[in-house]
Formats: sequence, structure tokens, C-alpha cells
Amino acid sequence: MARADLEEVFYSAAALLGETPFLNAKYKDYAGLKARAELKNGKINAIVSRGFQDALRPVLLGLALHLLSGLYHKRVDAALIRPYKEFVSCKGAAELSNALRGAHGRDSKGEAKGENHDLDEMLDGLYKDYSFLFESVKKPRACWSKLRGRRRLGWFDDAFHKIVLNKGLDRAPRFVAEYVLFHELLHAKHDVLYGRGKSLRRAVHTAGFKKDEWLYAHSREAEEWLKRNWR
Repeated sequence: MARADLEEVFYSAAALLGETPFLNAKYKDYAGLKARAELKNGKINAIVSRGFQDALRPVLLGLALHLLSGLYHKRVDAALIRPYKEFVSCKGAAELSNALRGAHGRDSKGEAKGENHDLDEMLDGLYKDYSFLFESVKKPRACWSKLRGRRRLGWFDDAFHKIVLNKGLDRAPRFVAEYVLFHELLHAKHDVLYGRGKSLRRAVHTAGFKKDEWLYAHSREAEEWLKRNWR
């Protein structure tokens, strides 16, 4: 099937919204499945990740409607946007996004050794003590974040196969930092369930994930410490 013309799709989306702007739309090598549009002086400029280049026309139309309806503050038929939402919520799209991030994104180099805790040492200990859980899991790289944010304790970056822990945990007791590292390591083991239900929400913490999480020896103590001290 021939590729859909991106500008034609955006013009069609604008027409469905009752708008007739001058429009410029192009693809770009984004690090991920990103897209943005801006309205300035009656002109729309849209930039879409090249990862969408081979998507079917209904997907691109849904993307264009999603962006333009926000700019014009207009409602649009949810059925027209659903092909786009289904596309970005599937496993293949996640894998494509990770591939684009790996090709065009920046892998920030963090340090594994903090002032109090060494994440490499912790990771080796987890692989030794919980070999029955992680023996088939490729060991990720672990590092501390550059900033001490409050919203995220840590995250597993699938694109670069690394775990980043919040730098603030370097001041927490070892079993707390190790518990968060253990949690993120489970993300390297367990698959995400994609496109579930009408909302198309992903299930990240599956039943199997939660079952494994409680196998960490100090999980309850760590959870209690975080509830009391992490605000």
C-alpha cells in the first residue's frame, strides 16, 4: 500500500474540524514516536516522527486530528482518533519507539557509585541472591540520576537497557535503595501487556510482577520506610 501524503492528511483533518489553515507538515528523525504541531499567525506547522511514515492513513488521520483538535479546542469523533491510539499503544509501536530512541536519542552517562551506595555492587548481589528470578535476564546497566527529583524513585529504560535510580535514594538505608533497584530489575524481566480494554491502557505491574516483587526479603520494611520518609 502506498504511503499516505502527510500534508494531505493534515489538510483533511483540518477540514473535518471546519478549519482551512495554510499548512506545512513534514517527517523528522525524532528519538521516539513523537509528533507536535503549532498554530501561529493562522499557519499550522506539524512535525511527525519518521516512525509514522509507513503507518496506514487512518492512523495518520487520527494523529492529525489528535494534534489539531487540541490547537483549535474542538471536539472530534473518538472513532476517528482510535486507529492512532491503537497504533501507539501496541507492542510493536513500543519496540519501534525504543529503536528510534536508541538510534537518535542520547544515552546520558550516569555514575553507578554514589556517596553511600554502589549500584553495581547491589546489582551483582541481587543476581546472586535472587538467581532463581533473574538467571535468564540480561543484566542492565545501573546508574544514579543527576537530580534528586521527588516524583520518580527510579525507572527502567528499555531503549538503552539501563536502570536509573533517584539520586535521593543514595541517602536512604541500603535495603530501601536495593528494593527500588530490585523493582526496576523486575521491569527488565516482565513483559508489558499492551492495548488493554477500551482505554488501551498498558499493564506494567502485572500479577506476576507483583508476586515477584514481594519475594524481596525486605519489601515490607522498604515500603514502610518510603511511606514515612519519601514525600
